[in-house]
Amino acid sequence: MQDIKDLAFLIKEHNLRPVNAAGIPFDGHSKIGAFFDLVVGGKIETDEDAKRKLYGIGEESAKYRKLKSDFRNRLLNTLFHLNNPAEEYSDYQRAYYDCHKQWTFVKILAGHNSFRAAQYVAVRLLKQAIQFEFTNLVMEVTSFLRIQFALHEATDKKYNETNRVFKRYREIYDAECLAEERYTLLVAKHINSRAPQSNSAAVAAEYYRELNGGMEQYDSYRLHLYGRLIHFFKYLFESDFTTAVQVCDDAIRFFQSKSFETRVPLQIFYYQKLICNIQLRQFEQGHDTAQMCRLYLKEGTFNWFKYRELYLRLLFHTGKYALVLELILDTLRHPRFQFLPENVKEVWRIYEAYIHFVSVQVNLEIPRGHQFKLGKFINETPIYSRDKAGLNVAILIIRMLFMILEKKQARLVDEAESIEQYCYNYVNVPQTKRSFYFLKMLLQVSKCGFALPVIDKKVQGHLNELAALRVGVVGQTNEIEIILYEDLWELVRLSMQGGETNAQAPESK
Repeated sequence: MQDIKDLAFLIKEHNLRPVNAAGIPFDGHSKIGAFFDLVVGGKIETDEDAKRKLYGIGEESAKYRKLKSDFRNRLLNTLFHLNNPAEEYSDYQRAYYDCHKQWTFVKILAGHNSFRAAQYVAVRLLKQAIQFEFTNLVMEVTSFLRIQFALHEATDKKYNETNRVFKRYREIYDAECLAEERYTLLVAKHINSRAPQSNSAAVAAEYYRELNGGMEQYDSYRLHLYGRLIHFFKYLFESDFTTAVQVCDDAIRFFQSKSFETRVPLQIFYYQKLICNIQLRQFEQGHDTAQMCRLYLKEGTFNWFKYRELYLRLLFHTGKYALVLELILDTLRHPRFQFLPENVKEVWRIYEAYIHFVSVQVNLEIPRGHQFKLGKFINETPIYSRDKAGLNVAILIIRMLFMILEKKQARLVDEAESIEQYCYNYVNVPQTKRSFYFLKMLLQVSKCGFALPVIDKKVQGHLNELAALRVGVVGQTNEIEIILYEDLWELVRLSMQGGETNAQAPESK
């Protein structure tokens, strides 16, 4: 069902309807049309929903299986009717779709033995593919043309020139494939874990050394995208955020110098730069970087949601909690949110939990229907609950915050020993030392019987340790420390004294 929903929303975005073999749209009176309207209207989530809505049954149905298969095929056929609006796509994106459409024409013509027509289209296509650095496509087109020039024209000059282009782009392609392989190997271990990896920086440095020679030789879009990302991750993993910003700026200049607009690399490196701005507490620069990143993103895409996730952390760190709440609610209501991978949805649930805690302290009104239930939250975050040195730290903290807020001293005392053991087993390392000290501070709440003057004395040493380990100095990611611990502690103090404190709440900064 997920693939059908993706296809249906794409076709809806282009103001199309499913077509039959003759290219004629179906209306809502047909089963296909009704299926389409139910999917894009958000009235179907599962196959069981679809069977009940369309046939009035919930059990297995041969009719439904046939309809679903036919529906998927009609949606795929409709893709040939998509247009590429000039304002929505960059010249690079339009060229990508146009070139691959032309290559389809070449293959169809060749399949019907119309070699002269196929050759004409291929020669014209090759120029465009080279201009926009579609390496793999250049190889396919030149491979086709080599055969045509050898068998049908018997011209050495054209054959030799085409063969030379093929060989050069095969070298570029090999370099690109190596870069892609190294990049995916590097990032795969970080997909479902935010815990720092001890050897990641060394691995990234080795991979970059492998690729550097090719990057100096070729200006390939794809090679430099992956290679420069690996270079960036080397410094990110070393917590050298200042140098990482410089790598991002170099990459931005490289891709801005291309003869065509390169939206994807630009939004990627502005996004990575924003990560560093947050880590360095360069909040004004971070706001500017966020605005630049937003220019290259299309609403509803996966990267658009990831950008919002990062921008949310910037708002959390600057204490703009009203904007945080607005952004969270707007994101959760977005029709494309349901299509996100489960690990991404979990991150948003964690942010939602934090804003619920904050709302009590700074008088934010949470709309009805968004009430927070701790047990439900724990059950809905299974992926990162296993991420012991990563986002599970943020999950553990929010659990403790709600126990403090609800004055559940007995429960805190019962769990204190296991939490203490957790701290020493998973968090007492240089990369997460700030979290270690903050968890120790939270443990003092139950140990001191919620007596704030006593707690303040007990935690002063830990506050001093936090001050010595400012974010940007240590390797802990900003994803774990959702709200700066110094600010979060003030909110904890507010929760223990009924909202009265001599310190300013972060919202008023």
